[in-house]
Amino acid sequence: MKKTPEKKELKKEKKERFIYLGPFLLKEGINTGSVFIGVPKELKELKKKYKGIERLFISVKDIAKAKSDVKKEGATLHTTFNSVLGEIKKQMVEVAK
Repeated sequence: MKKTPEKKELKKEKKERFIYLGPFLLKEGINTGSVFIGVPKELKELKKKYKGIERLFISVKDIAKAKSDVKKEGATLHTTFNSVLGEIKKQMVEVAK
């Protein structure tokens, strides 16, 4: 039995979904809770601006623990969130000068 094109399409791997749990990025138009299908195209440029930001793009299957870790002092995600937030504030101050 030959495979029809429809069956081939069904077998295509679904791209993983990611949710952004970092602070609001006004210039980039990315808000906390933004969902991406596959690795976000913006990530390459964001990594240049914000150290560790890639950690804040969480697979939706890991969202429950990640949300908890963002709020938990000492957790890597909490530290990363605050680091990115600090960079955003620093850039805002520089623009205001």
